[in-house]
Amino acid sequence: MDLKQHTYHIWEIYLNGKLEDDIQLQEFLVENCTIIGTGKHEFYQNIHMILKDFDQKLHDEDPLTFEIQKYHASQMDVSEDVSIVYGFLDVAWKCADTNLMIEMNTRFSVVYKKVEDHFKIVHIHQSVPYLDQMNAEYYPKTLTGEIEQLQRQLDELTTQMRKDPLTGLMNVHALKEVYESIMYKDVWCLIIDLKDFHTINESYGYIIGDTVLKQVAQALTAVIRSKDIVCRLERDVFIVICFGLSQEEQLKVLMNRIQKTIQKIKTIHKENIPVAIGATSIQQEKSLEMVLCEAFEALDIAKSNSSEQYQYIHKR
Repeated sequence: MDLKQHTYHIWEIYLNGKLEDDIQLQEFLVENCTIIGTGKHEFYQNIHMILKDFDQKLHDEDPLTFEIQKYHASQMDVSEDVSIVYGFLDVAWKCADTNLMIEMNTRFSVVYKKVEDHFKIVHIHQSVPYLDQMNAEYYPKTLTGEIEQLQRQLDELTTQMRKDPLTGLMNVHALKEVYESIMYKDVWCLIIDLKDFHTINESYGYIIGDTVLKQVAQALTAVIRSKDIVCRLERDVFIVICFGLSQEEQLKVLMNRIQKTIQKIKTIHKENIPVAIGATSIQQEKSLEMVLCEAFEALDIAKSNSSEQYQYIHKR
């Protein structure tokens, strides 16, 4: 009799079985079946111990779905009444919070004996113990939790690396990543500079200066559309990437709105914050460095403009 597929079915029940499957387990195992598992506590001397642990696994407050990724088995018939199925099993499970896929592999031997014309299991031995599998754990749960925590910390650090620590805006490193996926039709880059911002730091101190920068970041986030991108480049310089503006007049409307919104922010002495804006179009052949260079050129012209607008659009 081919018992290899039968053994695979046993593993499926043990890993992902439901309450009603304990009846099948009883049919497959002899009364005094012994199992040596991968955990420190997994030494079962009879079917009652096995079913008790199986029931506890089903009622675990944090159940997992296991996936058998690889299964290989060979069968050796010792006699007409005794057969051994042996091989290896690769199992994986997904952590719900982080979507991490954790893998575990083990070798196994299963001894079958014919009882009343049916082959039943008398012994299962998993030969690779997991030292990280703690007492009363049917998989390395503590280790899994530690890995999930490390992944959350890594995700948090990755997020922090993409953000400006003062304002919470996207930083230039994150912008470089996003820039590669930008669709280039009707897209503009704005450089926004707070003119003479250094005087705020000199007059009122850096704490007040930092407060103003945070207010500017909030104002920019509020005034741009949801599809646009705002980024802090350095000190008092911000970048806005605007999408879907097919005409310069549309761009000018947005620039005016940005300028008026920032100018409403007052210092502690009720002084307005003058703003200069330089803009250029983003086109497929332009790298981010080229775009920023053109935008800064436009910004320099805007700063030297004698009008009150301090705006300039780089000509294509």
